[in-house]
Amino acid sequence: VAALASGGRLAHHLDADAREVIRSWLLGQQWNEVHPYTSAAPGGWAWTDLPGGVPDADDTSGAIIALAALEAAEGRPATPEVRKAAEAGLRWLIDLANRDGGIPTFCRGWGRLPFDTSCPDITAHFLRAAEAWDKLDGGAIAGLEEAKRAATKYLGRTQRRDGSWVPL
Repeated sequence: VAALASGGRLAHHLDADAREVIRSWLLGQQWNEVHPYTSAAPGGWAWTDLPGGVPDADDTSGAIIALAALEAAEGRPATPEVRKAAEAGLRWLIDLANRDGGIPTFCRGWGRLPFDTSCPDITAHFLRAAEAWDKLDGGAIAGLEEAKRAATKYLGRTQRRDGSWVPL
């Protein structure tokens, strides 16, 4: 969905029925309760719809970007159902952010494993999701602007002299 949307060809390749199937599937994959294995709060998406999938920041950002693209292809404001899901996902990401402003993969602030620490690639993906949603909806989400500023500062601090970042 993101690839087709970035090329401006989403509606050309996916008709309204196909977009609705994908939208419904994405909405059905969001965790709406505390995760039984990790105790992750509701709002995130896992990397798989199979048992054992754990909500993570990268897939949550990807789902929000896809939902924003699907809604934009309809040429109308986001539906209440999609708005609720995207806002819950962004809230989940905001709450996941570490004190340094960066976004970890699964767990906030444990700092013992690479997945607990902030990473530039996942932080940048969060910023892409926030921007995609802002362009579509523009609604205020408590703490989003502050989280975007903190994430941007984190990326500035972690950029290497050659302009690159070290990904997870």
